[in-house]
Amino acid sequence: MLNEADYNPTEEALYSHLEKLENIYDMVFTLSHADTIEEICTIAIERIQSTLRSDRASLMLLDADENFQFSQSRGLSDEYKQAVIGCLLVLTSELKSKALIFDSTTEQHSEFEPLKQLMRNEGINTLAAFPLLYKREVLGRLTIYFDADRQFSDEELQLAKTIATYVAMALSRKQTEAALKQSEQKFRTLVSNIPGAVYRTIEKDWTVGFVSDGIELITGYPASDFIHNHVRSLIGLIHPDDLFAIQQTVDRVIADRVDTVFTHEYRIVAADGSTKWIFDRGQSVFDESGNYLHDDGILFDISDRKRAEADLQVSLKEKELLLKELHHRVKNNLQIISSIFSLQSQHVDNPEIRSILRESQNRISSIALIHEKLYQSDTIANLNLAEYIETLAINLFTSYGISSKDIRLNLNVCDVYLNIDTAIPCGLIINELVSNCLKHAFLDRASGEVSITLSVLSEGVLNLKVHDNGIGIPENLDIKKVSSLGLSLVDALVFQIKGELSMSNQNGAVFQIIFPAK
Repeated sequence: MLNEADYNPTEEALYSHLEKLENIYDMVFTLSHADTIEEICTIAIERIQSTLRSDRASLMLLDADENFQFSQSRGLSDEYKQAVIGCLLVLTSELKSKALIFDSTTEQHSEFEPLKQLMRNEGINTLAAFPLLYKREVLGRLTIYFDADRQFSDEELQLAKTIATYVAMALSRKQTEAALKQSEQKFRTLVSNIPGAVYRTIEKDWTVGFVSDGIELITGYPASDFIHNHVRSLIGLIHPDDLFAIQQTVDRVIADRVDTVFTHEYRIVAADGSTKWIFDRGQSVFDESGNYLHDDGILFDISDRKRAEADLQVSLKEKELLLKELHHRVKNNLQIISSIFSLQSQHVDNPEIRSILRESQNRISSIALIHEKLYQSDTIANLNLAEYIETLAINLFTSYGISSKDIRLNLNVCDVYLNIDTAIPCGLIINELVSNCLKHAFLDRASGEVSITLSVLSEGVLNLKVHDNGIGIPENLDIKKVSSLGLSLVDALVFQIKGELSMSNQNGAVFQIIFPAK
């Protein structure tokens, strides 16, 4: 053991230096365990005061506007601190990053003269301010004050700068942690307000890396149960009947390295044993080499929507059955009226009146046929015009007692669907034109042909043509002035469906109607 006589000035300096280094190492350890910025500031002031034995000390931080504000201080009056803040507003960015030392003999820039006057009023003779500088960013200033004149050795200045550096590192770390915590809190607040659950799966087996608290409202299980499959897996909730299809889709996306958005609808079994429908929208993420990283997505409970859709389907089915029944009854009523005309014609001797009754009966039958086709159709919204035209034409040939050996029917009709508002006038037009052919086109011959063509001219535009190889149309026929009820009715009905009618003789009569398909 060394006694006091064994020490020399050099050894004293060495032990003093070692003591200061131990003090710094202890400070670094203490700073690393500080929980708050306020605690860091307290440690900084205590250590620099004890190291340089100053009378007073303060730590100032830069605010969002890059102005200094006192965080903590010792031995300074409120009046001095308020006045100093105003004086420091003149500091340039260059001066903010440099150590500044003021004493009674040091000459400074003229802009610091107000600060020196404040020092004198406060009873301060020497001031040393060190920037809290980390990665070229100034965070604040650590300042020590002495009531008497004070000179600083190079070692003391270096120690003070070292303390300031470690304090700046601790402040930067804590500010970064605070910013991350604030960002995380904003994120959690954001996702907690989403009516669903945000998730990230980090393995191909759907191991959950993150899931928001909204998962509990959907599944009945808390989010903590799913993190790293701690208690249960997300994929383990999927209904067995849906699991295979979902796994196939996920495996295909990962195998193809497709980073596009995918969507699924599937059922899960919740904590209470109930079955819920889930809408899952997500995206697989890959690195630059195409290696799978994770899936990010969001889950929504769509059980209410699914139930509403099911109820709507039932309701639509009921309404469809009701409308089919309505079409059936309208058809039956029209057939009754047609039968009345038929019975009435049997008691009429006048051929002209009998012809009028038959034509009226055919018109009613053409309308009844539309309701019959709609009743028999899979959809009650639109009528297959091709099927309707074929049945209507055959019925007209039968009504007029025409044999296929005498007059041949040629049909070239494309599949077109029309709503009932267009189908009824279109059916009546065909009824009148075909009836006109059968009554007038073949008066001087025993055989002939009637052709009906329906084609699509362009999108939403149809071309209906009725053509016979009979005697043709009389010259100078004006359909607006004819006395025939049939042709007058055709003209009115073409106008009703917003079509254009043209007539010509081409080896017989040709009636062509171009109209919009609705």
